[in-house]
Amino acid sequence: MKKLLVLFVCCLCFSLAWSQQKQPITHESMWLMKRVGAPVLSPDGRWTVFGVTEAAYDEKEQSSDLYIVPTDASMPPRKITAGKGGETEYAWSPDGKYIAFVAKRDGDEVAQLYTLNIQDGGEAQRFTTLSTGAGSPQWSPDGKMMLFTSRVYPLCYSDSVNKKTEEEKKKLKYKARVYNAFPIRNWDKWIDEKQLHAFVQPFQPGSVAKDIFASVAMTKTEGFEFSQATWTADSREIVFAASPDRNTAAYQELTSYLYRVAVQGGDAVQLTSDKYDY
Repeated sequence: MKKLLVLFVCCLCFSLAWSQQKQPITHESMWLMKRVGAPVLSPDGRWTVFGVTEAAYDEKEQSSDLYIVPTDASMPPRKITAGKGGETEYAWSPDGKYIAFVAKRDGDEVAQLYTLNIQDGGEAQRFTTLSTGAGSPQWSPDGKMMLFTSRVYPLCYSDSVNKKTEEEKKKLKYKARVYNAFPIRNWDKWIDEKQLHAFVQPFQPGSVAKDIFASVAMTKTEGFEFSQATWTADSREIVFAASPDRNTAAYQELTSYLYRVAVQGGDAVQLTSDKYDY
């Protein structure tokens, strides 16, 4: 009987101690929980890079850094960046030597592309300097170029023209928006006149980004909407999905088609004609 009583007391004490350790889930504990981004495998399959976001109620205090870990779990994850603004949209170079990512660091008015040498170490180097910023980096299969996107003003196919247009916009004393086509909002954000364009830049010092839509005729229409792009296997062309009639979304399902355009320039060639959304 004494043994049973001792066992009961021990169980009761353990239960009370366990109940004291447990705490209800709060909005704060959920919101401030660290968030792990999608892992990206290195070309040789030996390493994985991923992002970890440390949330904050004040958006300015939120940070996101990159970590690397061997796929065989032989070592713990190691932080490889430490920028206050955070790093996102990371991609391995085909040889596994570099990682490209998007970040807004000291001196950047908008987010730019950076590259980090994983094999030799060192600090990340700014790759792009566009006044309109850069995102969604993709290395060419031969590793010699980078494909990325940037939101630019219509008919402005050079960075100097985009920069001048932006400066003129800042001088305006009014903030009114005028719309003559649909849509006008994307969830909680107003849609401005800028278009998403695809750019290509050689991976070498002093290189300049090129808007590969500069000679694509349909980008000059108001209804053009580009969504995504990828390289061809020979690194000579870009295949992209776009809609030529975004303005019809008010009364019908928006349809996008596949196109291809040469990196060296020229108009786009339409590859599909069915009514599917790519």
